[in-house]
Amino acid sequence: MMFSNSSKNQISPEKCEEIGLSVMHIDTMAGKKINSKINYVTAMYEAEEFSGSCKIRGHGNTTWQTRELYKRPYLLKLNKSAPLFGMKQSKKWILMANTADKTSLRNEYAYFLARNVWNRMKWTPDARFAAVFINGKFNGLYQVTEKVEHEKLSLPEGSFLATVNSRLNKEWNFRTQRGTKISIRMEQKSEAEYKKMEQIIQNAEDVIFSPDFKSAEKGWQSVIDEDSFVDWYLINEFTKNHDAKFQASCYFYY
Repeated sequence: MMFSNSSKNQISPEKCEEIGLSVMHIDTMAGKKINSKINYVTAMYEAEEFSGSCKIRGHGNTTWQTRELYKRPYLLKLNKSAPLFGMKQSKKWILMANTADKTSLRNEYAYFLARNVWNRMKWTPDARFAAVFINGKFNGLYQVTEKVEHEKLSLPEGSFLATVNSRLNKEWNFRTQRGTKISIRMEQKSEAEYKKMEQIIQNAEDVIFSPDFKSAEKGWQSVIDEDSFVDWYLINEFTKNHDAKFQASCYFYY
């Protein structure tokens, strides 16, 4: 949703509800501004029948630094888990601003394809659109989205979640021998455990770039699940996802 200042000021929760749009209210302590990706701001939230205390901070990288500062993405952390807007119960939620996409539909389109067309991936985040009011003022149309976390994938013991991350700013980060920047998205592990995960990823890269990479037994099919990779590739191609170029936000699991 794009609005001029004059029209934006005329949007009320009642008008949003009249047209069938869900509404979320977030009121920070003493009206404090949310201007950090690191430090949380204490707040209260209300989303349909659920309400309570929470914390909120900035989220994203390029999207957080966008020139459209009137509408930034946020990470909302509830003090108590809640199934917001009919989704599964969770404490952490991403408020996606979608400012780079004036239709606000590309991410939802990708999720739709992942659930209904190319649906052989382990997990797809659920999301709902909502009009977000911060400290009583309309902030814009947001996509309230499940946060990507290891626990939600229901992976067996010994598995782990990782992401291509050019910023190398997570708990454990490394570069593969070919320079791909990886963050392992597992917290509170020992150095030995992180090193073991790092070696698994490095071994996969070695196989992909080996002379035997076409071999059914020793090649790429021995380290990559073909069905889920093809689905991931096609969805990113159809939605023209710039993050798919292996710079950031490319999640995978072992």
